[in-house]
Amino acid sequence: MQSDSLNLLPTPNLPRSKFRSKFGVARKEEIVEEIFTKLTTTISEFKKNPNEVVKKAKHKPFAVLTNNRASFYVLSPEYYDALLEKIWELEMTPEIKKRQASKEPNIRVTLEELAKW
Repeated sequence: MQSDSLNLLPTPNLPRSKFRSKFGVARKEEIVEEIFTKLTTTISEFKKNPNEVVKKAKHKPFAVLTNNRASFYVLSPEYYDALLEKIWELEMTPEIKKRQASKEPNIRVTLEELAKW
């Protein structure tokens, strides 16, 4: 899925591997990084026009590569908000379950009463 001029490419699934000499002795181990997005672009393309790259990615997260390694990830504000919401839900779920299981009586309040608080 190559984009016009911005080179947003799908990230291939690369296994971790070791490069060995023809004698089977490890000469150099290269760490293959896992990239956590489906889209990538180069730092050069990103620096030309960051807003255009975000637009081409259709507000999906993508990795910016320097020397074929992820330097950083870019998230649109909408995606970042959704991510924060998910994190909040994960953090709050144990507390909500604990309170639901408690035998303390529930107290009914209106939104107006909460707003005054």
